[in-house]
Amino acid sequence: MIKVFPSLLTKQECQELLQFDDDRVKLYRPYPEMDEAIQRIVFPKLDFPIVSKGVVSKNNDIIPVCTHLDTVITDETHKLLIYLNPLSEGGGTDFLHRDGSLLQHVSHSEGGVVLFDIRLLHRGEAFPTTEIKRTCGLRVSFF
Repeated sequence: MIKVFPSLLTKQECQELLQFDDDRVKLYRPYPEMDEAIQRIVFPKLDFPIVSKGVVSKNNDIIPVCTHLDTVITDETHKLLIYLNPLSEGGGTDFLHRDGSLLQHVSHSEGGVVLFDIRLLHRGEAFPTTEIKRTCGLRVSFF
């Protein structure tokens, strides 16, 4: 299951989430302040119930992320992925069937949000090497 919201957040809301940025390229841990901000900013805009599992991933990528599966940490069923900045081209996410064929492509757009089953194989799309792709993700349960 993949739900796409191409421009759910405003530029100002993205900037609010970017305030949690730091010098680390990757962050993957409980981050209560960012978790609370995501719940406050994003959850009310969704038309279905989800529950945060408190684990935030934050990426400042300079290269696309290779094909991977997210590891289940608690009892989360889905991941909420938020695109926080604009890119001149590329930077989306490809969701794949188990055999590696394309299931669905989601374009990168500032303020875009994707809710996807944590068991889906996925990878980042190439983007200009002079740019940084900033995203954050929150582990959730979707009912």
